[in-house]
Amino acid sequence: MGTVKVLLIVISTVFILFFCWRIYFLRNPKRTIPEGNVIVAPADGTILYIKNISRGEIPIALKNQTSIPLTEITGIGEFKNTSGFLIGIFMSPMSVHRNRIPVSGEIVFKKYLTAPFNLSMVKATTDILLKRKPFNDYEFYPANERLTIGIRTEKGIISVTQIADKWIRKIVSWIDIGERVTKGQQYGMIRFGSQCDIFIPDNFDIQINVKPGNYMYAGETVLATYTT
Repeated sequence: MGTVKVLLIVISTVFILFFCWRIYFLRNPKRTIPEGNVIVAPADGTILYIKNISRGEIPIALKNQTSIPLTEITGIGEFKNTSGFLIGIFMSPMSVHRNRIPVSGEIVFKKYLTAPFNLSMVKATTDILLKRKPFNDYEFYPANERLTIGIRTEKGIISVTQIADKWIRKIVSWIDIGERVTKGQQYGMIRFGSQCDIFIPDNFDIQINVKPGNYMYAGETVLATYTT
């Protein structure tokens, strides 16, 4: 077999494998959306952390004992002096990357923050695969490109932040301010490894149903229940 023929076979194989993987990556599985007073996961992936957020401060991470504020939220009047819970969900390259709305309501803000360059999430992926805890000391939390939306409900505003990985150059969002959205509705996606953080204020009076290390399914896994 000639060199050219071998090279063509290798290139064709690589192309076919990449094409098959891309189809798998962009898959859109059907999800059963639970009814009732529940907040569902906005992303497929592993729970990295569940942080109890003190009143007046909304960090996106804890790095070397320093709280790093999610400034696009803390600057909004309705979030000032608000306490609650921040739940981080890490999406591996094999996770479904279509993000879903955690609770029905109205989109009241949408903020995109760029970054000069994104830091890699390889360490987080490795820690999860090897089950090395705690999953919380990663530099990419405050540094990487991200997009945050706020969903107003009768009980308050829940926010969801998409965080991009090093290899990602675009966070996709299909909704705009003023739109009514429903629980489990697809609203965007992030390609390759990435992360979604959800902030739930205390006025929802929630009972959290998950813990770090649990695997989530967007629109289907119940993160928490709340009272009416």
